[in-house]
This record gives sequence, structure tokens and C-alpha cells, in this order.
Amino acid sequence: MMEHFRLLGQYNRWANRRLYRTCRYLSESDYLATRPMFFGSIHACLNHILLVDQMWKARCQGREFRPASLDQVLYPDLSSLTAARMVEDDHLIQWLEETPSEALKEQITYHSVTKPDQVQSRPLWEIFSHLFVHQTHHRGQVHGQLAGTYAQPPELDLIYFLIDRENGIEG
Repeated sequence: MMEHFRLLGQYNRWANRRLYRTCRYLSESDYLATRPMFFGSIHACLNHILLVDQMWKARCQGREFRPASLDQVLYPDLSSLTAARMVEDDHLIQWLEETPSEALKEQITYHSVTKPDQVQSRPLWEIFSHLFVHQTHHRGQVHGQLAGTYAQPPELDLIYFLIDRENGIEG
């Protein structure tokens, strides 16, 4: 199972690079425009993905990271968000590489952001699963919103990542 998560970590970085590269083609006003999607804009949705990644990583590593809300904007513009996203993707891959398979059964206890009085506990394998499904879900929303702009949405399917990887293409 750990090998599967490591593959998803590599795919995740590949997909994020492609999506963020496409966002650079948008004007700032198009990138920040209010849209019919969760969190209201492409920028806010991408911020949400990063915030959730950082929150779960902190929980799993026993560190405190309690955002004010799940729509808290961590980075004000695409440039700073891109830099932070690339660092986070590298950290996630390193974390996955360093995590032994037996750790996947460990229970992670945390406080919910939406219900701060509630203490919850999940095994690490469920949290890793959630991280990748969550990212894919919201990347899909951004991808759909890009289709309504002049920027051509990139292919993000896992199969294209696997093909690129076989051909030595990093994304």
C-alpha cells in the first residue's frame, strides 16, 4: 500500500505542476475572478488544497496547525502560492518515502476545524487516501473552471502521468 501512496505523491506533484503552469496563462483578474465553485475562485480553491495538505501533515506529525477556517487564504497571489505548492509537494513525497508501511495502521488523533470541540482519530492510511482524493476533487473543480477561460485545461488523468513517467517526462 505504501508504494501506491508513493506513486500518488509523484502523480500529485505532476498534476499540480501542470495545473499551476496553465493558471499562469490567465490574467490576474481572470485567475482571481469569482466563479461558481467551492471557495469562489481558482485562487481560493488552490489555496484551500494547500491549506488542507499542510493541516493534515501537521496533524500527522504531532504539530499544531489550526487554520481559522478551511477557506483561509495563505498566499495572496499565484506566484507565492505556486512556490509554496511546489515545496509542499516535495515535502509530501519525502514524507511518503520516509514512512514505513507499518505506520499506515497508526491512529492519528486531531481536532476538527469545523467542530473544534470534537476530537477525532483515523489511521494514517485513511488520511493519505483522503489527501489524494481531496486534491483530485478540487483540482477537478479548477480544471472545469479553466475550461471556461482562454487557458487550455491540461490533461490530468493518472494514465497520462504514467505515460509521461515511462517516457522520462516530469510534467
